[in-house]
Amino acid sequence: MSSRSRLKVANRPRCKNLLSCTFSMKSYSKHDAGRWQVERERNHIQSPYPQPPPNDPMNIKDVVANVMRRIDVGADPWLADLSTVWGKVAGESVAQHTRPSSFEASCLTVFVDNSVWLNELSRFGMDSLKANLAQHLGDDRIKTIRLKLDPDK
Repeated sequence: MSSRSRLKVANRPRCKNLLSCTFSMKSYSKHDAGRWQVERERNHIQSPYPQPPPNDPMNIKDVVANVMRRIDVGADPWLADLSTVWGKVAGESVAQHTRPSSFEASCLTVFVDNSVWLNELSRFGMDSLKANLAQHLGDDRIKTIRLKLDPDK
């Protein structure tokens, strides 16, 4: 055994288990061990080590959009009600390929799952969709309908 390897073995912490070793020897970790232990206890985290930071930076716009989508902030309750009756309003065959997305300034945005359905609806189905919406929801609520490809598909 060389002197270099003996030095590594001699300086290695002597712990009963890896968890106590991580938190007792601050020089062997790249994080603040005491703070991580407190976070683990507060948040009931099972992992003995903190997750490494992501290598790729994330765009703040994507992060905020994901958080807003998860907690449903800004969701219009009227739009949620429309989503529940969308099959009746749009028709079952159209509802399988579309979903209401947002409603702003009397304009309903509808996501369509592929470009073929987008083309067909914009050419032939827009009038019947407007008529059905007016019949079920009232004439003055929706003035225009915007069709877009669904970003989640």
